[in-house]
Amino acid sequence: MASPSIAAECSWAAHSDLCGSDHFPIFLSLTSNFRPNVYTISFNFLKADWNRFGDLCQLSPDDSVADIEQFTSKLLDAARSSIPFHKGTKY
Repeated sequence: MASPSIAAECSWAAHSDLCGSDHFPIFLSLTSNFRPNVYTISFNFLKADWNRFGDLCQLSPDDSVADIEQFTSKLLDAARSSIPFHKGTKY
């Protein structure tokens, strides 16, 4: 339930109520201020192929964008196909 790198920093306890199940729920918690290494991933806009991005963002009359989630998905697909990522910054 926990990777070896944080297992020693975890505690667990079984809930006393079955909560409608045939198994007692188990609660896991971190016992310290453990912070994993986190890397940010961002687009490298200086190396973008803007012509390709623009072409991929074009909609034909047959295309439709039903909602914001679909619009965001199409936009991110175009970005991933035409804009490289930075290597990432650790913080």
